[in-house]
Amino acid sequence: MTAQNSKWNVLEALEKLSKATAVCFFAVYVLGFMIVSLHNASFGFSELNPLKPKILSAGVLFVFMTLLPIALAKAAYSHGLELTPEQSFSRAIVATLTYYVECVVVSFLLAPLCLFRTSSSGSVTPQVTLTTPQIWAGVLTLLGAVTLARYALDRAYERFQSHPMLTALLAGVIVFVGVVAVLFGAGMHGIWAVTTWLFSVGVLSATINHAARDPEKRKQLGLQPLMLAIIAVAGFSSWIYPQFRPEWGGGAPIPVVLYFNRDSRILPSRQLDAELLDESEGGFYVTQRAQKTALFVPRSVISAVSFSDKALDSSLLLEPSPAEKAK
Repeated sequence: MTAQNSKWNVLEALEKLSKATAVCFFAVYVLGFMIVSLHNASFGFSELNPLKPKILSAGVLFVFMTLLPIALAKAAYSHGLELTPEQSFSRAIVATLTYYVECVVVSFLLAPLCLFRTSSSGSVTPQVTLTTPQIWAGVLTLLGAVTLARYALDRAYERFQSHPMLTALLAGVIVFVGVVAVLFGAGMHGIWAVTTWLFSVGVLSATINHAARDPEKRKQLGLQPLMLAIIAVAGFSSWIYPQFRPEWGGGAPIPVVLYFNRDSRILPSRQLDAELLDESEGGFYVTQRAQKTALFVPRSVISAVSFSDKALDSSLLLEPSPAEKAK
């Protein structure tokens, strides 16, 4: 009888696991569909094949970029100390600054997965790799800033109980000035965006978690978590999703060179440097550099596509006739 009960318990657990897996898969898919749809809509088109793998990968990326800061923030803010209100406030400030430094470090670790846009021209920068001199300079500067920040924070953790307000003020000034100088000095605006996302999600989750422990504050939350979730999805689709490379679930545009055939109504027998946003069976959705409006190019007018920001070698191309050049 015991063996039979054990068998039924295992089957019941497997059934619950399968249902939970199906629910999670569906939720991730819905999140991905919303993110990709909102991203495409920002460029003026709405066609989306619901069976594309990029939908699920976008959902997975969103879940990863949301759960990661929640876990980091929970570890940063957790403590079992009995503190006065001033000491509790001071420790919260120090914990927030510590978490901010962690977000900066994580953003640099995620940099090879991204294809960042610059803030000035709107064009896409080359892939960030460990061989990029700018990255090495940024990493070395970051190591120095993080070392200084950690030293200040360690001293702050030692003194926040005896001098709570002064500790919070000094630690805040040192950490904030140092980290901001690193990010803007290196010109890494994309890393700044990812850092801000991680920091915002983590702090908001810690705030909601703290309020949920108090019965009175829990009643005041109401629909705030749902509204924040909607804002997070919308913000992720326009702010973070375009930063990550497509092969990692992101929506960063892919630099391409389109070669039109003689029958094309635009640029016949010529080429167009563009950024590929999406493609369908009928054609390609592209945008010209530094623009926010998509252009649909049918496959029937394309003779070749070079997935690069550089044109093909001239020896591979057929020169247009003098009449076509005159056009």
